[in-house]
Amino acid sequence: MRATLIRPRELGPRECARWLEFQAADPQLQSPFLAPAFACAVDFVSDDARVAVFEDGAAIVGFLPFQMISRGVAAPIGRKLNTRQGFIHQPGLVWAWTELLAATGLHVLELQDVVGAQGAGFRSLVAASSPMIDTAGGWSSYLASIRTHKSVKTILYKERKLRRDHGDDVVFETGRAVDCADLDRLAKWKSRQYRRSGWPDLFAQHETVPLLRLLAEGHGDGMRAVGSSLRIRGEVVATDLSLSTDTVFAGWFAAHNPEHAQYSPGAIRTLRTIEAAFARGVRCIDLSRGDEQYKNALTNNSCDIATGFVSRQSLRSRVYKASRWPGTALTGYVLAHPGVRSVVRHSLRRIGEAREQYAMLMG
Repeated sequence: MRATLIRPRELGPRECARWLEFQAADPQLQSPFLAPAFACAVDFVSDDARVAVFEDGAAIVGFLPFQMISRGVAAPIGRKLNTRQGFIHQPGLVWAWTELLAATGLHVLELQDVVGAQGAGFRSLVAASSPMIDTAGGWSSYLASIRTHKSVKTILYKERKLRRDHGDDVVFETGRAVDCADLDRLAKWKSRQYRRSGWPDLFAQHETVPLLRLLAEGHGDGMRAVGSSLRIRGEVVATDLSLSTDTVFAGWFAAHNPEHAQYSPGAIRTLRTIEAAFARGVRCIDLSRGDEQYKNALTNNSCDIATGFVSRQSLRSRVYKASRWPGTALTGYVLAHPGVRSVVRHSLRRIGEAREQYAMLMG
């Protein structure tokens, strides 16, 4: 195979059609984060977005989207904003990561959530599990199966209380992201949530909000942005922006107004967003990797993924491993062990709360 590196926006109708054809043939590759439209959107907010187009003879046989970090080192396209990665290829194609890297000139490719089957055979990729919801049984059957969970009972109770207190003033809406997601409030609330949790604030990155706006306002082949909001008397109290293909609905960014925390508006909005995704007829709902309590209650299935990096033998990859592998390995270990992850999350939350209190005192 030979590879040609281009900007995603340089993909023509023929290439996009071939890409979507490969996605449609493999359920593992049907995430919206693997769609050409997502790669193109990232390209419009970042100058280092690339796609390697692989050919065998005159035929296109695969696509590998990525983002350059430094010479010979790349990350998933969209970096931390991307929750699923993979090599989109022709069914039955025999390939190896080392072959792809050599063809593209890359020495190292970081992979945070590569689809499970593509993570086999590399010691630098740590297997993990990602929660999802299988929609095959329909909404009524699914709700009956999860409503025994204490947290789901609490959500349904608080939704009834919210509607008793505010009646017809409570409105849930979902549809086109540009109409239903309040991106300004989402960015503000989510940024504060990151700071309080102690995790890096993705909304502090200059490309995050422009990417969300671009996806919310656009409609690319094979992927669309879906927004939802919960309102009380017209005021948004919880909102989200998700991405979807015809078969996979991927939850992305969600946040709520902490002033209405007594009703758990974010949890209510999440449950009704899932119900709306069932109604759209998707095959599964991707909750993304993580062991948050609400995911444990809502999931009824899971998919295999892997996290880490792939590399080929070279001086550049050895330098990378020496400088970054210890930290990458530690992160992978934490993510693969829920008990450790819980301790780390608790510690980071305490640090974040202390940091916010200090900022308030100094402000």
